[in-house]
Amino acid sequence: MDRQEIRDKYNRIRGYIEKMADGAQRMLDQHFHTVGYYDPKLNAIQDAAHNTIVHGSALPASIFDDPGVGDERVTFRL
Repeated sequence: MDRQEIRDKYNRIRGYIEKMADGAQRMLDQHFHTVGYYDPKLNAIQDAAHNTIVHGSALPASIFDDPGVGDERVTFRL
């Protein structure tokens, strides 16, 4: 499994993208909690409960909001 860091403009880690063997991707927050998935078979991004929130593949950095200095939330941007 390959893991890519997602950093904000202050170079803080905001989350991670893990590439799975089947081509799927799992998005994690900075505490390694799952926040969503990309399923290439469905060509959709899903939330942690596997509800489709957007069709197509978005850039990983666009998935995470930058809520501001000192705020450690990571949420999906719709």
